[in-house]
Amino acid sequence: MRESANECATLLCTPIANAICQFLPAELRNQVYDHLWDPLAIDLTDEQISRSSQEHSLSTDWVLKLPFFADASFVGEHFSREAAIYFLRVLTDSEVDYGVLQAYLRMKSVGNMDLRPGEIIRRLRIDVPYRTNPCSFAYADLKRNLESLLDLSVRNDLTVEVFLDRELQFSRNFFHIMDIIKPIYQTLVEKGMTIKVLGYRFFTPDWRQGVYDIGRPEPKQHCTTAEILNCYFDGTTEEWFAIKDAEIATLKNPRRREKCYQVRAAQERATIC
Repeated sequence: MRESANECATLLCTPIANAICQFLPAELRNQVYDHLWDPLAIDLTDEQISRSSQEHSLSTDWVLKLPFFADASFVGEHFSREAAIYFLRVLTDSEVDYGVLQAYLRMKSVGNMDLRPGEIIRRLRIDVPYRTNPCSFAYADLKRNLESLLDLSVRNDLTVEVFLDRELQFSRNFFHIMDIIKPIYQTLVEKGMTIKVLGYRFFTPDWRQGVYDIGRPEPKQHCTTAEILNCYFDGTTEEWFAIKDAEIATLKNPRRREKCYQVRAAQERATIC
């Protein structure tokens, strides 16, 4: 039954896809791909990247699965390739866990095509999550995976963003991680690549994180913030602390200023742990 269904799908889809590729200009073809890539298809494909298990961390045969309309066996090589490239260049909003970054950038196949995401993507978002046990953070894995960025070709349309989890600002891991990132960041900047290292909700105290008040049935409103940490790589840790002190001193809200100083103090304690 499945084989018959696949044959029917191929008979119906292939002529239509070929006609689209042959007679429509690129702008209109992109509108077709944008229509086919509905939110559900985008989310399911992004989820494969964002929530990939560690089995892919050293994998050399990780293949990103695609929806039926980007399956070359149904719609032909031309249509499926353009649909996949449109997704990787324009639509994907995934965050790649640092543990699978190297495998993702070295991926050789997307769907059933020879296609390398690392050569196509325009925005690479890397997630560095918090580990509850500071001693369990895999520094060697972080270094190995981030060094795979050095193999990327420099393109004007490519931006690399490294997101550090909010809890890392309180952890002794923070400065170890920043020191691992530093030489890689500096090399990429020297090559001309656009790279940002961002602290997700850094210096955003708990009272703004949707915590519950006694007697309140709903969480408080909070803002999602991302502090750019690039300035850390331009000097010493002490100079970075001085920048933070100056920034915090300009805050008009005394409660927020106090909370941010608590974060600042926690970071300084982490440097001597």
